[in-house]
Order: sequence, then structure tokens, then C-alpha cells
Amino acid sequence: MPFGACFYKARFLCMVQAMKTIKENKLFKRLYYKGKKVVGKQLVLYYLPTKEEGLIGYTVRKKIGKAVVRNKVRRRIKESFRGYEKNLRKNCNFVIVARTSAKDADFKQINDCLKELLLKAELI
Repeated sequence: MPFGACFYKARFLCMVQAMKTIKENKLFKRLYYKGKKVVGKQLVLYYLPTKEEGLIGYTVRKKIGKAVVRNKVRRRIKESFRGYEKNLRKNCNFVIVARTSAKDADFKQINDCLKELLLKAELI
């Protein structure tokens, strides 16, 4: 077996299955109106228990900035959430909304805010 194939197989076995993302607007709206809300300084967390496997959605409004800034904030939120994903309840849908103060926050501040929200909601 070539080295590359062996490396790929080992890497594939070590990867953790990531949560699937919410694609439909209907699911976002259901979480906003029927879900529970926890508010932090940089983020707002909406969550709703489900019977199926949980989904995650990220929202960064245009009010935060242009596309480059919004994508930077979204990447920071995704990476922060990825660190807590294995400790979360699996049967919950989540939407994480960035507030305007998230634009100026670094990764550590966003990570701390998300941890605080998850602890407040008793999800970890």
C-alpha cells in the first residue's frame, strides 16, 4: 500500500463526525420562534431539542460588515463550536447568531462567550 493511502486511511479513522448544517429557512425560523435563547456579549445561542440527530446553523448579519469580515467571524464561530461539539447533547438543533460586538472580538473572546452560553443552557 502506498504511503499516501495509508496516511489517508489513518487520518480518516481519527476524524470525528461533524454535525450537519441547517440549510432550510424553515428550520431557522422554527428555532428562532420555538427554541430557547441564551444571550451573551458577542453571540446569541438558540437551541431546540429534537428526536433526530442535531443540526447546527450559523448566522452573521450584514450589519456586522462586508463579506470578508462576516466570513472571518463565521469561521471563528465554527471553529469554536467544533471544540465543544463532542461534549454536546446530540439531539438538539442549534443556531448561533453573531452580534455586532463579535466583529471586534478575537477567537479567544468568541470561544469564551460560546462556552459561557453552552454552560448557561446546560448543554455541556
